[in-house]
Amino acid sequence: MAQIPRTVTCPYPGFETFSVTYNMMATVKQIEATAASMGTGPELDRGAVIMDQHGWPETEYPGGPFGENAPMAVLVWTLRTGFGKAVAEYVNDPFSATA
Repeated sequence: MAQIPRTVTCPYPGFETFSVTYNMMATVKQIEATAASMGTGPELDRGAVIMDQHGWPETEYPGGPFGENAPMAVLVWTLRTGFGKAVAEYVNDPFSATA
């Protein structure tokens, strides 16, 4: 399946180095499952929608963005707001690449 990556960076203080690359070719079913995965740990495969993530402040919040130490605001951003921003950026300029 084709992939179109779109990377966005978390705007929250202390997470400015955390970026997520989303797949703009994910299906509606995959997107809904990923958005509904709040509370499910890092063992769940979200790879159909979230292609990559880097820059997580592991020292302060061990376990990554889906671990038990992740702040709720950042988890919501990762699963919903960040994806929405990536989609909006893609719709506004579909031929620019970010990843």
